[in-house]
Amino acid sequence: MQLFFSNMLSIHFSAEGITAICATFIALLSLLVSYWQLSIQQRFNRNQLKPLPWFFINLGTANEFSVDFYNGGQGPLIIVSTLFERAGSKKQHLESLLYKVPEHDYILLSPGKIIAAGEMVRIWSKKFIEDDAHTDSDMERLKDIFYTIKATITYKDVYDKIYAPFERKFDL
Repeated sequence: MQLFFSNMLSIHFSAEGITAICATFIALLSLLVSYWQLSIQQRFNRNQLKPLPWFFINLGTANEFSVDFYNGGQGPLIIVSTLFERAGSKKQHLESLLYKVPEHDYILLSPGKIIAAGEMVRIWSKKFIEDDAHTDSDMERLKDIFYTIKATITYKDVYDKIYAPFERKFDL
């Protein structure tokens, strides 16, 4: 053991020893800087892949009512839960609130559904016949229904970070 320490002391005071100590210090410092840069890069990448949910509501233009769910972010959006409210009634799917509206199309936003960046999903639509005499009154009635609906979507990103629920009233 004494031989080891005596060799260490002799290295410390030689030029070779000082060079070795400096090289070791610089190597350790470069490892720390590399780790720090990696953590910054990972944080940046996570921020770049944030989803950004939005509803586009088309109420009555071109004889069609539709609700589109859009991911305007740079990363995929994963649905955690959905809640649609109207007149005190809370349902998991928009279709459950509008089931009495005849001849409409819908897609369910179920938990686990993935919406890619820039993708738009039409979750509900109803087309009206132009020549129908009841079209205007039906469209007004449907507007009155839609104006009372509130949607709440809880979602997460690819890193499983759950974001604050996105809420939107369909009252335009």
